Amino acid sequence: MARPLADGNQVPTHPWREATVRLPGNRREPGIGNTCSMDDLVDVRGLVRRFGEREVIRGLDLKLSPGARTALVGANGSGKSTFLRCIAGTLTPNSGEVRIDGNHAGTLEARRVVGTSLSQERSFYLRLSG
Repeated sequence: MARPLADGNQVPTHPWREATVRLPGNRREPGIGNTCSMDDLVDVRGLVRRFGEREVIRGLDLKLSPGARTALVGANGSGKSTFLRCIAGTLTPNSGEVRIDGNHAGTLEARRVVGTSLSQERSFYLRLSG
C-alpha cells in the first residue's frame, strides 16, 4: 500500500508512525498515527539556520514520538543535512531549539540518545581506525 502526497508522489505505508518533512517551505505532511504527546523523543521548535545571508531552514517545528519514522524530502541544498546536523548537535541553530528526549541537542545526554555519526563530516574518516 502507498499513501499519496500533495505533489502526486506516493510514500509506502507501514504500521509504524510516520511523518514527512519537506524542505524548503517547511510544510509538514501528516502521517499515520502521527500525534504528539508529552513523551516526544525529538522536539524541534522554530528552528532557523542561516549561512551568511542565506536562510536554509526557516521556522521548522517538528515533534516525533519513539518509534516514529521521518523522511526528509528536498532538492540538493534544501537543508536536509543541515537539519540532521542540528539534531545531532554538530551544528548550532541561529534561533529556535532542538531537544532530544528533553535534552538540548549537542549535550552529552542528547548525543547518547541519538547515537548519530554523519559521514559527510570531513573529519569522520580521519577518526576511523582499523
